[in-house]
Amino acid sequence: TVAYTVTFAEETDLINVQTTANAVVASGEALQGNYSVTYHNNTLTITKAAASELNLSATSYNDAYDAHEHSITASATVEGTTLYYSTVDPDSSDFDESNWSTTAPTWTNVTAAQTVYVKAENSNYNTAKASATVTITPKAVNVTAKPVTKVYDGEPATIPEDNASVTGLLEGDTVAYTVTFAEETDLINVQ
Repeated sequence: TVAYTVTFAEETDLINVQTTANAVVASGEALQGNYSVTYHNNTLTITKAAASELNLSATSYNDAYDAHEHSITASATVEGTTLYYSTVDPDSSDFDESNWSTTAPTWTNVTAAQTVYVKAENSNYNTAKASATVTITPKAVNVTAKPVTKVYDGEPATIPEDNASVTGLLEGDTVAYTVTFAEETDLINVQ
């Protein structure tokens, strides 16, 4: 029987992805009974975990205009993971690595679906990828013409300056509108 021990070399990182030569150390007595023992060290290899282990999620945004910036919501559950965003498809010929940013792109105004690509990188995991969209639809605004009432005086009715009520408009925003009488409306006689 040959007695030996196998240990890791001192100060070997036993957690993170790596390939470290001579990190697995075999040792023992050189002479053991009828044997002259030679010990050979070997390599420690820790490979990246599957991308799915990052639990990357990307959620779309789809709502009416509200004057605020909006983007997708993305997250990964593994600490130390960095999320990168791009509006250029990483599988397209137009893509360049400089298209990635750690800041999610945002939209404020009405926009058709804008795809945001996301990747999650962590040195101990394969890269995870996902995508989601941002869609901002027009906000509903109602312009209601106010009624016009007057006492008959032989003159045509006119539309007053304060001629409509507007609902649904956000503070500071305006909407252009015109209030007129319908064609062929009798603007003089009682009706």
